[in-house]
Amino acid sequence: MQKQPNDPSKEEPVKHSSVFVPYSYCRGIMPDYYPAVTLHWHKEFELCMILSGSCTFRRGNDIFTAKPDDIIVIQPNTIHSIYPSFGQVAYDIILFHPRFITGGSDDRLYLELLEPIISGKSVIKTPVCAKNPCYNELRISMDNIFICSRNNTAEEDLLLKSELMRFFWLLIKSGEITLSDYKKSGLSKVMHPVIEYIAGHFSEYITIADLARKAHLSKSYFMNCFKKFSGLTVTEYLNQVRIQAVCRLLLETEQTVTEIAFSCGFRNIPNFNRRFKEIVNCTPLEYRRDSKNKRGK
Repeated sequence: MQKQPNDPSKEEPVKHSSVFVPYSYCRGIMPDYYPAVTLHWHKEFELCMILSGSCTFRRGNDIFTAKPDDIIVIQPNTIHSIYPSFGQVAYDIILFHPRFITGGSDDRLYLELLEPIISGKSVIKTPVCAKNPCYNELRISMDNIFICSRNNTAEEDLLLKSELMRFFWLLIKSGEITLSDYKKSGLSKVMHPVIEYIAGHFSEYITIADLARKAHLSKSYFMNCFKKFSGLTVTEYLNQVRIQAVCRLLLETEQTVTEIAFSCGFRNIPNFNRRFKEIVNCTPLEYRRDSKNKRGK
């Protein structure tokens, strides 16, 4: 039996870090086989440089437009999503685990500067754009970071670690790091278990009442909070996660469209077909055919 994808964050083209190599690089294009990257989070830092096109980022409760040459920093365990807003979006991304730069956990560097950034007590403004007084230096640092991560050797790790430290030093120097607004970040913390539950159970029958209980909120208040947090209704978000999984299975398996739809949580095929076309702008069979042709299959 084909193993079902249980984590929509795996839609990301970049692989996650490991103990041996605590960072990972990729150059991505969006839309690729799915129109967007839905809400997700991971334990690593994510540094993203937009190369072309423009896109809408949601980071926690903040929504902003990123354009070419903008630098976006996603702190660990921060819920975020990316949606193209104009043309095809190309970008470089590096994920790295905090332990790659933290060193000792009892020195003043860690306690006063790095720990607040990792824990979210301090927040990095985004996007970091050309108006920043240190932008040229930040851009050079980012270029060096991507070069080192692409080369991916133990020798390059020495330079990469120093460049990451320089990058954060420049962010602090330029005033891009401020104290977090705990009132705003509170909603993000409430929604973490909800997004995590959907990621692991989207193929099952899920009710709004189930998710409200995960957030310890009443059903009506939960629906309002979720819309405020994600910009989508609960049903819209759940449909996006399920359609994303459908897209993967359409490319990776020979299962029928009906089999895939049921395995990803849809119970009504006409409704599934409508939702798929709304989100992907074509039918499932057209998507399977066109995507495989693009990939030379």
